[in-house]
Order: sequence, then structure tokens, then C-alpha cells
Amino acid sequence: MKINRGVGSLLVTAVVLVVASSAVTWIASTNTGETVQVEAANSPGAVPAFIPRAGTAATPRRPLHTAGHVVSGDAPGLYGGVEANSCDVAAMQAFLRTHPDHAAAWAAALMIEPSQIDEHFASLTPVSLQTDTAVTNHGFDSGAATPIQSVLQAGTAVLVDAVGLPRVRCYCGNPLQTPASRRNPRYVGVRWDGFDAQSVTQIATASTVIQQFVIVEREPDGAISKVVNRPRATTGDRDSAVDPILALTLRSSLQGGGIGSGQLPPNPGSSSAPSSPDPVGPTSSAIPGPPESSTAAPVESSSAPTPTPTPGTTSAAPASSEIPDPQTSVIPEPESPATTEPDEPATTEPDEPVTPEPDEPARPEPDEPVTPEPDDQTDVDSPEPEVDERETEEGDSGREEGDDEGDGGPDEGDTGGDG
Repeated sequence: MKINRGVGSLLVTAVVLVVASSAVTWIASTNTGETVQVEAANSPGAVPAFIPRAGTAATPRRPLHTAGHVVSGDAPGLYGGVEANSCDVAAMQAFLRTHPDHAAAWAAALMIEPSQIDEHFASLTPVSLQTDTAVTNHGFDSGAATPIQSVLQAGTAVLVDAVGLPRVRCYCGNPLQTPASRRNPRYVGVRWDGFDAQSVTQIATASTVIQQFVIVEREPDGAISKVVNRPRATTGDRDSAVDPILALTLRSSLQGGGIGSGQLPPNPGSSSAPSSPDPVGPTSSAIPGPPESSTAAPVESSSAPTPTPTPGTTSAAPASSEIPDPQTSVIPEPESPATTEPDEPATTEPDEPVTPEPDEPARPEPDEPVTPEPDDQTDVDSPEPEVDERETEEGDSGREEGDDEGDGGPDEGDTGGDG
């Protein structure tokens, strides 16, 4: 019995150890998630600010959602404009100049030299976040930058670099970096209305240097007021209108609460430049070809939409139109010109094929009127009888002169006789 009691005690002890081990494992697994601080757009932040009150508090916005958790820094509509005085760059520069310890820590957090601070500020663009965005935030504590993982609320004013990454939070001047890799994050702090852990966005580096951001201005209720192009490192004084198709696409997407993939739609300037209707095609089909190719005229008319004919064809067309041949003409009937396009005056002249027919026989050689018989020519041409009448008149006048001379003979004889 003693042995049995000892075995039972061992079994109970083993069971207790297994249960305890499982509990420890479960507790450890629940604590592996990294703590992430949520920071409202109008709050100074959870860590001591680098630059106290560098600008006015931004107005929170209803967060937009993306197709995935990661979106490119050049995505149209990813950023909005900033409110007046919400991002005072001059005040931040002035504070860092007068606080070298802050300046050294600030530059180290952004991996630049203190001498490059002004140049770095000049390369940044003030915008506001449109999504609840994950970042690595830096406060200033004990003379050094202290990094923490944060989620900045939509509407927070920030400065972004040339590849679209947030680099400075304007309200407190804190340097920002990309977020650390997270597994099972635990969000702490006061959450705002509309916060969704599944919709927190991480902004990725754009593939190329951004020349201009597509900025979407939104009202506090989420209504879109305008969509503009903002050149990099400007504050809004050089904004320009965006392509109308892109503006409509963004309005439709953002009003639905989401941001697109970051790829712009096609360019209406290139895509909407179709070749204009070419009126030359029908004109070239209406021009008759040379006499040898008159049988191919129906083929040319069937290819009316084709561009202008080749130089060889165009050079032969005027020759056939200047001296049309009634036997080989492409338009044998006077009704056929009516079927051509009304815009082609060169082919609608009905007199050209008609006038040459009576004129062809009217051009004989000078010797031709003498060889044919008079009876044949009188039936055809009117000028032949005129020539015969003149000859008849000359003959009559000659005979009259002969008569006069004959009459003169007897008179002279009579005169002689009288002598």
C-alpha cells in the first residue's frame, strides 16, 4: 500500500507540472505581441516631443482603407493637404538651431548629419495622412532619440520625402522611420472612432523619385473638396489640376472609402489621340486611274478607308483626268459621277467626258477636207459649203470679166470699121 501511495503522489505531481507548463506557455504566447502606441492626430504623442508645439494640432479625418496593408508612397490620394500653420517648418528649423543636443539626436534618428538638417527640410513635402499609418516614432528623452512603434491617426500632418515615406510629424517635430516588423501587435492608448487594427497601413518606398504628389483635399466629414497635383517639396502654391479621368477615378474610389493600387489610369492625351477621320481615302478612290488600270477601278473603290495612294498612282491620275478617253474612261455614263462623294469636285465635272466626243472629228488635218467627196463632207461639216461658194463666186466673176472682154472685141472692130 505504501508503494501505491508513492506512485499516486508521483502521478499527481506530474499532472500538476504538465498543467503549469501549459499555462506558462499560453501566457508567454499571449505576450509575444509587440506593443504599439496609437496616437490621435491632435495629441502631442505618448513620448516627450522633440520640438514642443511645432505647429497647430491637426484635425482628425475618417480613415480610408487600402486593398492591402502595404501601399506605395506614390499612390494617388494617399495623402491630403495640410491645414494652415499645422506644419511650421521654419519653427522646427529655428528650434533645432538653438538646441544642438536636440539637433544631434534628431539628425541621428533620420541617419543624416546635423549640418544636413536644413537641406533635408527643404526636400520634404507637407501633407496629411489619409489612413491610420504605422511608423517608428522617435521622442526625445535624456538627450537621445527614443524609438517606439506607433500608429498615427488619419489627418495627422507629416513631412514626406522624395519616395513618399513619412519622415517628420509636424505637431511635435518627431523624426519618423518605417515601422518594424510586427507579429500579433498589441495596440495601447485611447482609440479613436473608426480605428480598425485590420486596416492599419504601412507605406512602402515608391519605385522611383516622386516628381509630384496627387493630393486629395477632404473635409472633416470625408467629403472630397478638390484633387490637385502638388510638386515635390512645395507647400501648395504651385498646385495644378489633375487629369479629369484620374480625378473622377479617385473621387469614386475615395468616396467608397478606399485607396487604389497607386497606378494611374491611361493618359487621355495619348489614348485619346486616335487618328482623325481621313477624308483623303474616299477622294483617292474617286480619282480614275490610268487607262491600263481602268478595270481595277472597283478594287480601288472598295479600299476607300485606306490612306492616300502612292506617289506613282497620284502622278498617273491627273494624266488620265486631263485627257479622258471615251472608250477607256472609268465613268462611261453621265449618271455615275452622282454616285461619288459630294466633297470631290475633281470627279463631278460632267462636261469633261461629253465635250471631247464632238470635238474629235472637228480637228482634221489641213489636207483632209480636199480628199473626201463633197457630198460626204456637206453632210458632216458646215465649213465645206462655204469654201465651194467662194470658189463659185470667183468663177462667176471670172466669167463676167471674160464676157466684158469679149464684148470689147466687137466694139473695137466696130470702131475700126467706122474709120
